[in-house]
Amino acid sequence: MRIEGEGGVVDRHGSRVARAVRRRRWRSAAVVAAAVVALAACGDPGREGPAAIPAGSASPVGPPPVVLPAGPEGKPVTLRFVETQRLLDLDADAEAAVVHRCVPGINGSPGSSDGGSRLLVAVDGPLVLVQNSQGLAACLVELVSRDGPPDFSWSDKPMLQWWHSERSPDFSRPPGAPIEVFNTSATDGVVADWVHPTWFWRAFGRVSPQVKELFAVIPSGEAIHVPVGTTGAFALSWRRTVDTPEQARLQPPLSLFARDGTGRVLPSVTLP
Repeated sequence: MRIEGEGGVVDRHGSRVARAVRRRRWRSAAVVAAAVVALAACGDPGREGPAAIPAGSASPVGPPPVVLPAGPEGKPVTLRFVETQRLLDLDADAEAAVVHRCVPGINGSPGSSDGGSRLLVAVDGPLVLVQNSQGLAACLVELVSRDGPPDFSWSDKPMLQWWHSERSPDFSRPPGAPIEVFNTSATDGVVADWVHPTWFWRAFGRVSPQVKELFAVIPSGEAIHVPVGTTGAFALSWRRTVDTPEQARLQPPLSLFARDGTGRVLPSVTLP
């Protein structure tokens, strides 16, 4: 309706129309703002951003790096862990099968299983270390299939001995040093025909009760955690493929480092 007056023509519905327009604009602005907030919360689907952390939660962080103040070459080195080896948890039957089939003997020949044989440690590989009155033997455990579990079946077929020694340490007493290594070289007695040029190290020994972590390290800083059994024994088999046969002949030495419960680095051992 149009009304004429002293001020000119006035639209009685003008104020209501203006208010309606403003309300529609406010509602539109609210919808746009909500959409912006929703997109910000969802993030760009083409990018991966950090996940939201609930209030009061600590930021997710990885384990602190391990820095040796004096690495294999005497200089500080930050370890780069390239492999993880774990202990194998064997039941009574599997442990009995291991002791029956991996038997230390003179000159590496299978001996009698009646000599107080016991399993010292079993690790990924699968690799086991057995002791009896005639010495020590480290044996490789066959697999049920190429990708199957270890085969601990009761068989009279001896396991492949990967290393042996006539030495028989007294495990009733702790070693005189934080790390005691039974083999004298990381490659002694190794007979292996690798498909590709390969660096190969192995170490068998035990640690004192003060050792809480054991690492195998080469001078480049590459390292692996070495699991330790409840007896304090460890068995390490580590290989790394290289580019050429010439490079394989330049295999670096293997060093073993240990830390106690406070993180203090203990005296190390290097195997040529």
